[in-house]
Amino acid sequence: MGDKCWLKASLEEGECPNIDPEGEAHLLHDQRARMKAKCLECPKLMMDLVSCEAPHRMAMELLPQVLEDDQTGVQFLRDRLEHGKNRLKALSEVAGLIRDSTNLDEIIHTILTYLTAGDGLGYNRAWILLAEEGFLKGYCAIGPKDPQEAMEIWGCINSENCSVHDLLKRKGTLYRDRERLWFLLEKLVFPLDDRDPLVRLLNVRKAFMVERSSCPELASLLDLLRVKDLLVLPLWSGDRLLGCILVDNVISAEPFHPVDVRAMDTFAAQAALAVERAGLYRRLETKVRELERCSEEMKCQYDSLTKLEKMRVVGTITSKMAHEIRNPLTAIGGLAKYLLKTGKSDEGILQAIVEEASRLEDLVGDLISYADSICPSRTLLDLGTVVRKALEEVEEILRNGKHTFSLFLDEGPLMVLVDPKHIRILLWNFLKNAMEAMPYGGEIKVSLQKEKEEALLTVEDQGEGISQEILDKVTQPFFSTKGGTGMGLPICKNIIAEYGGRLEIQPLQKGTLVKVWLPLKEWDEKEVDNDNDSNGSKNHGQGDGDRSWEKEEDPAHQRDPG
Repeated sequence: MGDKCWLKASLEEGECPNIDPEGEAHLLHDQRARMKAKCLECPKLMMDLVSCEAPHRMAMELLPQVLEDDQTGVQFLRDRLEHGKNRLKALSEVAGLIRDSTNLDEIIHTILTYLTAGDGLGYNRAWILLAEEGFLKGYCAIGPKDPQEAMEIWGCINSENCSVHDLLKRKGTLYRDRERLWFLLEKLVFPLDDRDPLVRLLNVRKAFMVERSSCPELASLLDLLRVKDLLVLPLWSGDRLLGCILVDNVISAEPFHPVDVRAMDTFAAQAALAVERAGLYRRLETKVRELERCSEEMKCQYDSLTKLEKMRVVGTITSKMAHEIRNPLTAIGGLAKYLLKTGKSDEGILQAIVEEASRLEDLVGDLISYADSICPSRTLLDLGTVVRKALEEVEEILRNGKHTFSLFLDEGPLMVLVDPKHIRILLWNFLKNAMEAMPYGGEIKVSLQKEKEEALLTVEDQGEGISQEILDKVTQPFFSTKGGTGMGLPICKNIIAEYGGRLEIQPLQKGTLVKVWLPLKEWDEKEVDNDNDSNGSKNHGQGDGDRSWEKEEDPAHQRDPG
């Protein structure tokens, strides 16, 4: 190196061996740049400075300037580092907030607020476009539409010292911003077609800058938003484009830094996941509402059909009942006229009138029982207690000395929602049929036990049994093989159906087994009818138990139910 070359304003090629003539030729004629890039690391400079008895004025002036440049660069890097840390913190916060939400508008409000808040990412405006019906459409935006509005909004935020968290609590601002910028949002419509320039760039799946020089095909978008550049964040979920976010600095005109663009890729991926999750949740809510609506419609239709079926059955029964009533009335009328005409008192005719009148009573009683079975009065009570007391009452009426009754109950209460009067009707009909099947006497077994989530009541006799030919007919109205009304078992079937239970009549090798399942209910001691305790006898004999339950005047207790 020549004598004190670092003091020269220009150097000749080869005068400094540390300078490459091909790649660093500009340093030969730029003393300040040469000092910073080469001289500060050159041992010759240090030797010259040490050997100088009186330091040169140029050295004293030039070196501080070079060192000051270095300090400025260091400070710039520190500022960028702090700026990057703040942005990473904001991105981490917003990612946590949108991860825990399933509300689409809430997620979008959070994203756009963090992008534009001063203590967030600090951009001037943010827009979000969502894919819908084959198009990318402007959905929402936050930010001012012009400088005057910017000064008003930002001045208000600064005067109130609002943080990004304070802004997020103002839910209504999302819709106000949408309305304020709607004149631009409604124009942000792009077909989801690879021929569209914006969609083509979104297919790259990375955040990118839109500038007139690099993306002239999107100049119309820049003109619409009145900006010179734009940051675009694609929102992808798997192979599906959900939408995109647009960010601009329309007021400050601050350029986007390449580091910010790269950092936005991670943010865009998290935002896309949140938007996809919210979209799935919204579609799920829609499906649930549709299912609820369909379920309600089906329930209404089921109720209508049930009412129609009941009306049909009532019509059928009324028609048959009218026919059944007409016969004894005709007989009574004819016999009474005969007595009036002859003026004689014939005991046989009077007995016939009494029998026909008794038959009429049975028919009317069955009609009342059937009407009661359609609209039961339900009470939560222990079925074991009801069965035990009902059996005692039925026994007392039916006792004939030839039949014995045994009752077997499971331990613990079996809570059902029933009308106790209906349980007596069921037992009356089942026990009466069992006694008629054993005209010479025998044992009738009644049991009650829990079977899964149901109570199972059984009545078993050892009588003649029921043939397979008539098994399907015994529950049809007015079918009887004993000369009765034929309404007993149909009434039982209807009662059991009203409670959502099941009836099964099973022929045995000797006798018949009747099974009734009734659904059990969850219960609280406060809900239980206090008049009915749950203490039942494990093996009850011939009606020697508690008879404190008041008996009602029920026709079923005074007649043959069929």
